[in-house]
Amino acid sequence: MKKKLICDINFWYRVGKKGLADINYLIENYELHITNLSIVELISSNNIESDFDIVKDTFIAISKYAKIMSQNDVQQLLITQGIDFTENKILQQQYNIKKVVELFLTATSTSELGFDYSKMIELRKEETKKWAEKVNRMVQSSRDNNISDDDLKKFSIQILEHHINTYIEKNDIKLKSQDLDFSSFELFNESFALYFKDLLNKDNKKAKPNDYVDFMNLVYCTSDYNYLTLERLKGNRIAKMINDSSVGYKYVISEQESIKEILNQ
Repeated sequence: MKKKLICDINFWYRVGKKGLADINYLIENYELHITNLSIVELISSNNIESDFDIVKDTFIAISKYAKIMSQNDVQQLLITQGIDFTENKILQQQYNIKKVVELFLTATSTSELGFDYSKMIELRKEETKKWAEKVNRMVQSSRDNNISDDDLKKFSIQILEHHINTYIEKNDIKLKSQDLDFSSFELFNESFALYFKDLLNKDNKKAKPNDYVDFMNLVYCTSDYNYLTLERLKGNRIAKMINDSSVGYKYVISEQESIKEILNQ
């Protein structure tokens, strides 16, 4: 049985541009997945306006090679807890994502998409901006305290609880986030702890809205999944934190050296 591999959006951009000829070992050894979060990232990308063909080619690659995880990141957090009241919403999202993919496969320009992608861009900007603001407030309020490594992991839990609370309040769900178990999200927990420590130790560093997807994608990566990002090879500090976290070796696949060939083409 093939291992399941979650690939970030940069991987799918690259596959859309170059194909998979040089990394067939991934197809042979892994079942490739893309998350709802990465799909939304692609739909709300400024590339839709500036370079539609890149986005279309990426959707073509996704339709050929990827299994789509239809649940959004908050729903993923809840599903892992055995909470199934989101099932109908996820089925609807599955249908919506399928329709979006079909639209991009047949469209030749943004005018043929049939939905307000500019609204998607604004909604995503607002959501990621709020996430970054929350993280920065947490950092600022903690900066004067003596934070141990164990304390750092508590901030990972706090940001997940905040994320769930925002969702359950908006959807009027009877649930207490503090009753949930977040231990299965160890890749997120350990990576976010390193990130938070970096923000604490450097006064000029702030969480950025784009960091949202880099981290919340990790909640999909539980014990049954591996993770692949091309960002580390481009010197991305967050990708390096993910790789260097205490559990990174369990999740981040080791074929990174082979993927360098693609980046150098």
